Amino acid sequence: MCKPHEASFLQNPTLFFSGLINVDGDLWKSQRRYLLKQKLGMRHWGAGMSQAESRIEHEAARLLDTLHREFDVKTPVNPAPLINCAVSNVICSMVMSTRFEHDNAEFQQFMHNFDEGFQLFCDTGLMMWLPFFKIMPGISNAVEKLKTNRNEMLKFVQKIISEHKQRLDLNNPRDLVDSYLIIIEKMKNDSSNNNESSLDSNEEIFHGFDPELQLQQIILDLFSAGVETLKTSLLWSIIYMLHYPKVMKKVQAELDANIGPNRLPNVKDVNQLVYTKATIYEIMRRSSIVPMGTTHSTER
Repeated sequence: MCKPHEASFLQNPTLFFSGLINVDGDLWKSQRRYLLKQKLGMRHWGAGMSQAESRIEHEAARLLDTLHREFDVKTPVNPAPLINCAVSNVICSMVMSTRFEHDNAEFQQFMHNFDEGFQLFCDTGLMMWLPFFKIMPGISNAVEKLKTNRNEMLKFVQKIISEHKQRLDLNNPRDLVDSYLIIIEKMKNDSSNNNESSLDSNEEIFHGFDPELQLQQIILDLFSAGVETLKTSLLWSIIYMLHYPKVMKKVQAELDANIGPNRLPNVKDVNQLVYTKATIYEIMRRSSIVPMGTTHSTER
């Protein structure tokens, strides 16, 4: 039986034992439970998933509009940064109630560090089984670059958290960051009032780990898990459509017949889009989304 484990950090110093992806035990359980309870920040949007769907549709429409306005149909374009921005903005709306334009320099650097980080993890992956590789020149350089990138990303996240602190309303949380900050604020109040019973109850979420550092890594984990996987899936879809134009035409014909030109597809349309759904599943089956996977160790 395997699970993410603390020992992975001892073998690979590019990993950090906080957040959600690289933790285990009680901390992993409590963080996972809390994130599900908060619906990754959507709890404050009201009942149902219609708000989430509308935000996804909004970002999809913005993506198509940007492609139409800023790029000529005869000019080759790399869609990765645009898709990166669109997917990221869906995550941003849930986690931090904000969005970024694809040409925002600060956001571009943040996402560049993410992309580079995934590439560097491929170079350092062997350290999970052969720790002595960390002294190899190429590997040690990759480790240092990963640490530098992470520090830059943390500065970006810290700025977001700082802005939330300034506008925090304890009675009206807007997103996931607000929810965590309210818990942290209650912990501070309980501690100053020596209210041990309330403090113990709140500490069960963090289990002795620094709450704000945990929040910072949670944000990074949600980006890495939510953005990179979906962005890569969409890019593989474009590649396969270019290589299999007959399939692309069949998908387009089904969309034209069931959706039409005046709106975007939504969840209710899935049952009518049989061929499109099968095509997406086949692309996901054949493509390589997370080749190295996350770190695991034997539990028993």
